[in-house]
Amino acid sequence: MELQNKLIKWAEELGKYKTPDWSLLPDIYLYMDQVITWLERQLGIFIQSEEEKLITPSMINNYVKNEVIPRPEQKKYSREHLTCMLIVLSL
Repeated sequence: MELQNKLIKWAEELGKYKTPDWSLLPDIYLYMDQVITWLERQLGIFIQSEEEKLITPSMINNYVKNEVIPRPEQKKYSREHLTCMLIVLSL
C-alpha cells in the first residue's frame, strides 16, 4: 500500500511538472558543472534516489559527440543547449 501511495503522489507531481519558460532559462553561458547543477534542479522530479545521477559530464559529452545536441561554444553552453538537453533528458 505504501508503494501505491508513493506512486500516486509521484504521478500527481508529474502532472504539475512543466519545463521552464524560455525567459526563465539562464541568459548567460554556463560551464559543464553549472549546466549539470541547473539541469538537476529542473529535472529533480525524475530522480528517484539521492545516489542516482540524472546527468553526468560523460553523458553530455556523448550527446555532443553523437550530434544529439550542438557543440558548446568554447566549453560554454547557451540557452539553446539547455533546451536541447531538457528535451533529451525529459524523453
